[in-house]
Amino acid sequence: MSQEKISQLEMYQNLIAKKDNINQKIASINTEIKISNENREETLNEVKEKFGVNSLEELRSLRSELFAKNQEEINSLTKMLNEREEEVKLAEEGINKAKNLIK
Repeated sequence: MSQEKISQLEMYQNLIAKKDNINQKIASINTEIKISNENREETLNEVKEKFGVNSLEELRSLRSELFAKNQEEINSLTKMLNEREEEVKLAEEGINKAKNLIK
């Protein structure tokens, strides 16, 4: 009977230790959640101030608009660059023709 009581006592102590450990983990997780929420709120406030949006949805919409605008500008600049490269190619061909006529 004595052996059984010690085993039960040890089991009880182990369960209490596990409970305490779990409670510590829960407290740690809750602290991380609180910090994460505070950081998210702080970041959202900075975004509101910097970009004039009031929600993540508005920020996503703004991002999409800016992405589309940037893509248009990239396409325009790419077209202009291609035109300039063609002009340079034609100028080089003209220079080579002129060199051949001089020879």
